[in-house]
Amino acid sequence: MAALAGASSCKKADFASSYADPSKISQSTVEKQFAGFQNTSLQSVIPTYWNYFVILRTTLQYFNQAVGWVNYSGQYVPGSAAIADRWSNYYNTLNQYRELEKIYKALPADDQKNYRIFMIAAKIYFYDLTQKTVDLHGDIPWSKAGMLSTNSGDYLGSLPTYDAADKIYTTMLDDLKSMADELGTITVNPGILVGFRNQDLINKGDVTKWRRYCNSLRLRMLMRVSEASAFSSRATTEIASILGNPTGYPVIASNTDNVEIRVLDLNTPINSNGFRTGLEDWNGNMSSKPMIDHMKATTDPRLRVIFEPGINAAGAFDGVDPMALATAQEPLISGGKIAMYNRTTLSRNQFFPGILMNAAEVSFLAAEALTRSGNTAAAKVAYEKGITESVNAYYAYRALSRDATSPAIAALTPAEVTAYIARPAVSFDGATTTAARLGLIMTQKWIHMNVVQPVELWSEVRRLDPTLSFWTDNSVAQTKPPVRWVLPASEQVYNKENYATVSANDKLTTRLFWDLR
Repeated sequence: MAALAGASSCKKADFASSYADPSKISQSTVEKQFAGFQNTSLQSVIPTYWNYFVILRTTLQYFNQAVGWVNYSGQYVPGSAAIADRWSNYYNTLNQYRELEKIYKALPADDQKNYRIFMIAAKIYFYDLTQKTVDLHGDIPWSKAGMLSTNSGDYLGSLPTYDAADKIYTTMLDDLKSMADELGTITVNPGILVGFRNQDLINKGDVTKWRRYCNSLRLRMLMRVSEASAFSSRATTEIASILGNPTGYPVIASNTDNVEIRVLDLNTPINSNGFRTGLEDWNGNMSSKPMIDHMKATTDPRLRVIFEPGINAAGAFDGVDPMALATAQEPLISGGKIAMYNRTTLSRNQFFPGILMNAAEVSFLAAEALTRSGNTAAAKVAYEKGITESVNAYYAYRALSRDATSPAIAALTPAEVTAYIARPAVSFDGATTTAARLGLIMTQKWIHMNVVQPVELWSEVRRLDPTLSFWTDNSVAQTKPPVRWVLPASEQVYNKENYATVSANDKLTTRLFWDLR
């Protein structure tokens, strides 16, 4: 795996010490580079201390109102460390992807054909990571980024220009459609398949799962841009083709299809050991009153598996009121009165997987698409399936845990799920308008994704605009949650000329092209 750093975030003087002498390292291969590329991204996928405490704790967890916290001045301004660290991880991963492209392109034509499955899988995963980065920042350096190795160390010639967010989406959707069709007919050499299975950290070489991942990612991205005028017609057509042809375009349909990086051995780097401190430190695992209240009012069977009562709450589930003053919030948190994310199920579950896409998310996307197209009956089926898959998933995650910190919980019964789906505040039949049905779907996305899929949840919160009330911070200009992240300060210093082309829109208040609310 090539030891590369982001060209746009390093000083020139750093390069001599940052790059290994090519004459002193062994040559990489497609198989090894594929695994190395995946491995570089793990900090953003597997629950880690770095990701949860440094990046998510005071940014997306707040903006999604997935947690409760004590209100303070400046809470809606993402910290520079959070922005810079996540940016660096993405571009380190991008550099590894470029190195994979370079190695692959150097192969003879016959070998390129044999190793094609590696490149398809790598691009699907890379596009998932890219979509998340675009949804945070908007325009980013992309098509010309990570070219330092390809350009033989020409630093100035490798400073990347910016690509418009909508253009990046267009390219990715084009490629994903092409790959979806290719995966439907591809035949992988048995010998190559052995190496693919050994090096694939995500789907363990299961070509069918990569096919489902590809189409599910298409569905997510098409829904994300479906209300943007330049994409609406395309989104309508392609979403219909995916949902109407499950044989030709299979998606993640059940929890057995979920695309996750699973933890198998705690003695390897692929583990969730840092989830505990990342989520729990500085009370980062407190629940929010709106989410807890909704789950209590509807007798949500996920309540006891996702949350646990505060240590001094006498078994009661209560969340932090986001509209309260700090003087009222602080005593409840410090006094152990606030429900927290269930430690055994989540934060102290060292086997909790790194979630990329799952059946509940895909079902809710389908439910939304079908609702908007007027197919209410099919939307109801997808909606109820999403709830069922979500409930079952969290009990399955609980079963993975070897921790016993939180009290044992009652086993789930099918009757509970059936009763929950029929309750007035949950029932699809009880919603008489499109807006009401979309509101139900968004509420389920919010509960399901919570602190587990924060980047995707923030995109859905901005796109679908659920009714969440936030305390107004009048002490700073950013009085409410932002609608995007700004770019890291390193871009203004080390990629100055290219940054100047996007600087006018580099504001917390500049909406992304798909955010039309």
